[in-house]
Amino acid sequence: MPLYDCMLLLKPHVKKEALMELVSRVGKHVYRKNGVLTEVKSFGTVQLGYGIKKLDGRYYQALCKELLKTENISNQSCDPEKLLLSSVSGFNISHGQLMQMTMMATPNINKELHYLNKEDRLLRWLVVKHRDAKYGLEFLSEEDSTSELSKFPRSALFDNEDIDEEDDNDDEYAVEEEEGKQA
Repeated sequence: MPLYDCMLLLKPHVKKEALMELVSRVGKHVYRKNGVLTEVKSFGTVQLGYGIKKLDGRYYQALCKELLKTENISNQSCDPEKLLLSSVSGFNISHGQLMQMTMMATPNINKELHYLNKEDRLLRWLVVKHRDAKYGLEFLSEEDSTSELSKFPRSALFDNEDIDEEDDNDDEYAVEEEEGKQA
């Protein structure tokens, strides 16, 4: 099975419990298809290169800022529940939470994860296949791995001049011991 990276860009207001539930749901899906999650990384909140316009109206902090600018609402009346029900049709989100899941999965994992399109906590998701990656015994059995070392002369790989046959530090140690006893 090849390695894939699944990148998840979530809305910044999503709680950790909801984020972990989404990650575990994807992980369980991979496991049911005889795949394995090899690594999960969280990059925290990241600034986006451009705003992502969403029409669902659920990101209340952006709505709050937008309403404060356009409708002169005070900070005290900026209640998230009221703003969720407001009539603002769209806004730009300029930051999000970025997660990376590395997995060994079947080649049709991209098609199987299309249920993420309906997930309202996600801004974007992407599955990327690792290309020409060799791991473990596959790498060691390759002829290329042995020929890589043969390009260098043996003298450049192992510097035999620095190896001391005898350790001459005994005299210095005895002098330090005597100074310690006198002090």
